[in-house]
Amino acid sequence: MADLFLNQTMAFYVNELAYRLGLDSGNLTRKLKDLESAGLLRSEMKGRERYYSLNPRFPLLGEYKRIVLKTIGIEARIRDALKKIPGVQRAFLFGSYAENRMDEASDLDLVVIGSHRVLELHKRIALLQKGLSREINLISISPSEYEKKRRSHNFFKALEKRRRVKLL
Repeated sequence: MADLFLNQTMAFYVNELAYRLGLDSGNLTRKLKDLESAGLLRSEMKGRERYYSLNPRFPLLGEYKRIVLKTIGIEARIRDALKKIPGVQRAFLFGSYAENRMDEASDLDLVVIGSHRVLELHKRIALLQKGLSREINLISISPSEYEKKRRSHNFFKALEKRRRVKLL
């Protein structure tokens, strides 16, 4: 589901989704048909393949998107990765994702605050970028440096006033 919500205007055929999710295509087909019957998905035939995409007219699409992205999508994946890194104290997303303006081409803007090993953080972020098919713009900073910049640096002052999604 997260792939569909991350790429709202894209359509996926059953075998492609089954491969990406590691699921049996027969069981997945039944579930996709159920979601189409409920109105969340729409489908169309292209050649011999049936393609599924989110139905933009579904009345609860925005609410579903927030739930999916928070529990199994971007937020959950980043949070899980960061929890495995000793020394990470705080993290939040800002920018188009936090302001609910993200589209298929949007990157993710992430601030990680702590006394973590930067190399380990970059390795985890690289894996996340691959798994999410999104570029992640990372700001890694110590707590003391963050506090200092928050008071004196224009970017960080502005960041404090912008909408953010707290991860840790």
